[in-house]
Amino acid sequence: MTKPALLTLYLFATPILAAYTRAIAELEHYSLRPEFGPFVVRDADEASGGKVVVLPDEVGVWWDWSVLTNRQVRVLFTTTKKTLVHVKVRAFFPDHHRDSFVYRIDDGETFLQDWSWPTGSWELYGRSFPQVEPGDHQLFIIAREVESQLDKVDLIVREGEVFHTGPVLIVELESLSSQSSFSPFVTGTHVNATDGEYIVLPSSATAQLDPASGTSGQVEIAFTLTTTTDVNLAVRASFPAAASFYYKLDGEAFQTVASGETAGWVSLSVRNYTAVAAGGHMLVIKARETGAQLDSVSLLTTAGGVYLVREETPQPPVVEVVPEESATPVPFVVPAPERASRHGMSLICSLTLAALCVSAAF
Repeated sequence: MTKPALLTLYLFATPILAAYTRAIAELEHYSLRPEFGPFVVRDADEASGGKVVVLPDEVGVWWDWSVLTNRQVRVLFTTTKKTLVHVKVRAFFPDHHRDSFVYRIDDGETFLQDWSWPTGSWELYGRSFPQVEPGDHQLFIIAREVESQLDKVDLIVREGEVFHTGPVLIVELESLSSQSSFSPFVTGTHVNATDGEYIVLPSSATAQLDPASGTSGQVEIAFTLTTTTDVNLAVRASFPAAASFYYKLDGEAFQTVASGETAGWVSLSVRNYTAVAAGGHMLVIKARETGAQLDSVSLLTTAGGVYLVREETPQPPVVEVVPEESATPVPFVVPAPERASRHGMSLICSLTLAALCVSAAF
């Protein structure tokens, strides 16, 4: 006698995925702030930006951090909704005498201490702050023990968006190639350029020795300062031979930056502006001589924050895709608008998997 077939359905469901947004702050960018000392910035090959902040050994341990007004980094950020904020600090602890720091969000919170037995590798330390109100905030990171190496901080929110309104703005100049005044600039590629690309006035073009002759061969960077501050302007460039370019801020006349041949890619400290007013500003970089390879522009402030103003749709934040029951974010980066047209936008999906097993008994 034949038995009826038995149909068994096994359903394996993946967790429903939740979208998080994330902001990243390189701690060395705060080195011009008055509260930063006696922190110092050191080179570190394995740090995300090639540099770390460290409290030197000769400074010594400080136990009562509640009264400190220095030896700290104050990371500025903004949240758009009331939300849980995950704080993750990337750090390296050399040994068990140099393995801790303390931190808190805003002035009213109690300082929290993070430490670990040294692992011999870079690790992420931190925890979650529930119910952070929408608005502007400060994350205080204070050195406790000397020689603890602090690299960067990730701020990850569950609701709304989070923005790092910090002291530095870095603009990749090739990202401005769609501006109507860009030509006769062209983009070039080099393995040591940031993101592999730069802009240059090619040898086939004519040098622009009169900056007032027109608006061609220039890029415009609109930015906003949150408070009146000094602003340091630097340009990352490579000059295979002597060359030059122009720059100007707001309504001033064009100024010339000239250099002889450089040893590869270097950061040119162009100018330090004092007491630049809060609000919107326009920086213009203009071609002068052929051959000047221009990679990026950096604006470093001594107070408040600086951020880019975009005419098009604002740059989407980095998105974290995290299983609901998991506490560990898995990064997923949404391309910026200027690169989205070249690389395509990514689609995030939550999939439910099913396996069907059929067994028959005879």
